[in-house]
Amino acid sequence: MTKDKNKKCNKDEIKGWVKIVCFIIAFVIILEALSTTLFSREFASNYKNVYRMAYEYVGEEQNSVDIAVLGDSNTYSSFCPMVLWRDYGYTSSVIASPRQSLRLSYLSFLDFLEKQNPKVLILETDTLYLRYLSDSKIISKEEFLKTINESNTDLIDTNEQDFLTNKIVKKYPIFITHDSWKKARHNLSKKKSGYDDGIMHHGYLHRREVVEVSGENHMKYSDEYELMNTVDIKNIKRFKKLCDEKGIKLIFYNAPATAAWTYQRHNGVQTLADLLGVEYYDFNVLEDYDLDYAKDFGDNGKHQNYNGAKKITKYLGNVINKELGYELIDKRNDPNYEYVEENANKFFEDVGDIKNKR
Repeated sequence: MTKDKNKKCNKDEIKGWVKIVCFIIAFVIILEALSTTLFSREFASNYKNVYRMAYEYVGEEQNSVDIAVLGDSNTYSSFCPMVLWRDYGYTSSVIASPRQSLRLSYLSFLDFLEKQNPKVLILETDTLYLRYLSDSKIISKEEFLKTINESNTDLIDTNEQDFLTNKIVKKYPIFITHDSWKKARHNLSKKKSGYDDGIMHHGYLHRREVVEVSGENHMKYSDEYELMNTVDIKNIKRFKKLCDEKGIKLIFYNAPATAAWTYQRHNGVQTLADLLGVEYYDFNVLEDYDLDYAKDFGDNGKHQNYNGAKKITKYLGNVINKELGYELIDKRNDPNYEYVEENANKFFEDVGDIKNKR
């Protein structure tokens, strides 16, 4: 009797394990299938959700992009690749999403580098302060420098948890593109989306609204610093190390933002940029940049509209052209890039900027 009972228990245990193994296998198969179809980066770049702009780079032709631009919503609102193309014939791609962390930016950039060989990486550094939007800590320069020096670059590569997370997200993008169901719902409703214009925006979000904001007390001078998270400092150092290894010029910038950016934050990024030997352009304080509080914003001081984005892109384009014009090639007359020119014409017609067509 005991033998029969033991056999029955063993059989039940085996059945239990078989069920678990079958479930795991089925789960992985489904995960793989969804991550390569409905929830893939390619599909995410075609529907209206927060990662639509972030993954538009997957549609770029191989080895066709000169300049990558990374950051959060400030980035896709303030840099317009089509303006850069029209002015200089340089190709660029914005890789940004709302509140995009530096870790996600780094992972996306690694993915981008598998198909592209850019000469320049432009990083919008608002992401350095995303963790402290509601609980900022103001410190002295000495305390700030101590924090930066304690953030050892070598520690990054030993962070196994981040490494594993990055690997999983890269293999299975479903974990960050899981609202793809909106595409199916959109197709059923037959309502036209703001992205269904047949135009490649190269990661840029066109804001048509013009909202006048107050510039009062914006960027009031201070010699204090706002604390950065040490993890983000390490990730910035990680970007610098990667760019040095790849021969990519790294540039920092900040788009105007009356609602969030302060002189304490400017001081922090400027000091970090100086220590890393990186050029930094803060459009909140630049003396040779004319910030128009009445015409440049598309909302209540957080994001640029097309007018503001055009001005910032022209400024950064001029910087790049002066410093790297000898290395970058004007592709406007290259027959291999006729598709970019055709797309640009459609874009400028859509935004009503035909009068400035070259």
